Amino acid sequence: MHVRNVIDIVSGMIEYYRHPRKRDSWGGPLNNQQFRQKIFRQLLEHFRFFGIVETGTYRGTTTNFFNKTSGLPVYSTESHPHYYGFSAIRFWRNPGVTIKLNDSRAFLNNLTKDPVLRGQHLFFYLDAHWETDLPLAEEVDIIFRHWPDAVIMVDDFQVPFDAGCEYDDYGEDASLTPQYLDRKLDISIEKFYPSAPSDDETGAKRGSIVLSHAPETSDQLKTLDTLRQAG
Repeated sequence: MHVRNVIDIVSGMIEYYRHPRKRDSWGGPLNNQQFRQKIFRQLLEHFRFFGIVETGTYRGTTTNFFNKTSGLPVYSTESHPHYYGFSAIRFWRNPGVTIKLNDSRAFLNNLTKDPVLRGQHLFFYLDAHWETDLPLAEEVDIIFRHWPDAVIMVDDFQVPFDAGCEYDDYGEDASLTPQYLDRKLDISIEKFYPSAPSDDETGAKRGSIVLSHAPETSDQLKTLDTLRQAG
């Protein structure tokens, strides 16, 4: 490992101990959005997930929420050494959480080779997008080709009918929109959005989308009152 990376990892570990308030980044899990948390809880009630996979650990606030709320194992990756160090030390005594320092695409490809996870019903939370690096379409493609019955939730995604939901927009062909997915993917997906308007949401009011590929999974998602299918 590069010396610079080691220094960054150690600085993240030190930050964890020196600044405990940063353990609740963005005000709380899932951007402190209470309705988003409600969606996740309802998904847990309707699906028998084997585990949870997250891309973009950051400081582990949402990672911790996933683990504590579900009781399921969480597999998460962070590409920035500093934030990896912060989260690695946060969960080093928690066997239910696995943190990796890796690019999200490489991380997901590695998981496809894990015999424990192969063929399991998983929930994926994708939050590794940042400026010029937009791995979302590749992440979705890897996931549905290896776990066709997965449920995917994407953070920072445009809700087309709700201008109050903020989303990541880094310019042409680099915005988290339905059109971006339609252009990039050659597999069929169903799209679902939060059923509550942004005016009723708390926290950062970031947009999100839930994706499915298998017809049986889509049929189950259609029954949830926290979600609205794309028209």
